[in-house]
Amino acid sequence: MRSQHSKHPGPSDILLPSRAVKALTCPHCWTAQRTERDFCCRCGAAFRYLDEERGARVG
Repeated sequence: MRSQHSKHPGPSDILLPSRAVKALTCPHCWTAQRTERDFCCRCGAAFRYLDEERGARVG
């Protein structure tokens, strides 16, 4: 089982630059959805946002 706080992406993690965009298309299953989700609503792939990870490392 993969940790949600892993530093390295697992096979189903999708790295995205930011949630600032209102919608995205999952590159695994091509399902369009809003960026307020942390996982794809169809295939369950985890969405990771680089700007949020950078913010978490500050300190």
